[in-house]
Amino acid sequence: KTAIQASLTGHLILSTIHTNDAASSVHRLINMDVDSDELATSVNAFMAQRLVRKLCDCKEEIDIPQDIKDQIAKTISLISPQAKVKIPPINKIYKPKGCEKCNYIGYKGRSTISEVLVIDKDIEKLISLNALSSEIKSKAIENGMLTMYQDGILKVLEGETTLEEINHVAKDEE
Repeated sequence: KTAIQASLTGHLILSTIHTNDAASSVHRLINMDVDSDELATSVNAFMAQRLVRKLCDCKEEIDIPQDIKDQIAKTISLISPQAKVKIPPINKIYKPKGCEKCNYIGYKGRSTISEVLVIDKDIEKLISLNALSSEIKSKAIENGMLTMYQDGILKVLEGETTLEEINHVAKDEE
């Protein structure tokens, strides 16, 4: 509540809150007795993120089985044209190999997959109406938000991580 009050006076507040996705943050704050109208007008965005392991440079390209291509294509087809992201072709993905540089694990370092829920007029109205998180998320996706899973799939197609990593940390968010 204190952070919301401070934001209403023009202060930029950055905070963490533990939720499964960006839209769930709305109801987490409302459950903490934050007024939905104040929340709608005081927050600029919610961001959710997870860490995934990055493939080492020793990664190996693999042929994509048709069922995996279909899964990726389905996920990509749900990305709104409003998202304005470059979608790589679905023609190659990689698997970890392992080398001295990565201690023969195949992964080196971490990266984030994320989703950013921007509070535009549509989302502001839904928050004020105390809409369900699923309704808020649907509208945000329609307005161009990438889900964590979609962001992860793009990173798989760019060769940054693996489908297994994305499925491990964000499959339930699909």
